[in-house]
Amino acid sequence: MWHNYRMAAIESLDNFLQVDTGRFTAPMANAMIHFTVSDEVKERAEELAEKSNFGTITEQERAEYQRLIEWAEMLSLMKARAKRFLETKS
Repeated sequence: MWHNYRMAAIESLDNFLQVDTGRFTAPMANAMIHFTVSDEVKERAEELAEKSNFGTITEQERAEYQRLIEWAEMLSLMKARAKRFLETKS
């Protein structure tokens, strides 16, 4: 099931980025691969993870934590797609 979700997400991402239209370029892919989130976001995610692990997270914090997880997954997919794009262009 996770594989199907991931493949659907990659297909959606390809459409969003217009990978197959020639508008997605090697410089764009390189920039995407090197993109990182700020230290503040990383620290907040760690704080929320700790609260979640100890069962002290509020509903509002849980929603924020879930969004951060979803964004991290999307960033991971974007980086993987960018790497695959560069591999096919070399």
